[in-house]
Amino acid sequence: MAAHPKYTTAGPQTVRWAFFSLRGRMRRLTYFWGTLFMITIWWVALAQVFSARDGSSELATWMLTLGVIVIGSIYCQFALVTKRVHDMGFGLWAAIAICVVGYAVPGIGSIIFLGLLFGKGEDEPNRYGPPPVIPTSDKPLGRH
Repeated sequence: MAAHPKYTTAGPQTVRWAFFSLRGRMRRLTYFWGTLFMITIWWVALAQVFSARDGSSELATWMLTLGVIVIGSIYCQFALVTKRVHDMGFGLWAAIAICVVGYAVPGIGSIIFLGLLFGKGEDEPNRYGPPPVIPTSDKPLGRH
């Protein structure tokens, strides 16, 4: 099925697209792996901060690294959330609200993550593009 000209397709789904583009739709599994990747990076940097000695240059380096990761990951998480809400038929304002509440209210972020992870996307094309394509390797045996 060819994409309708009004759809905002993002082209090939690459890592760059997943973490930096605000266009298109993202399936649940891609959202899960993207978020897990970001959480892993946070925890690795945080573990380095806690393992460094107080007052050492290593601690200062890891604190700076963690700060850069946090600032960068806010945008990357926003990009993941935006494409996920696009798949569910909601727009940019929904993504902004989800991210603000998720970061501002302790404990809500996990609930939002689960909602975006288990919430079903629209089966038909919507104003954000066609449904995300499931790679052939992800299809169950016997289904085409």
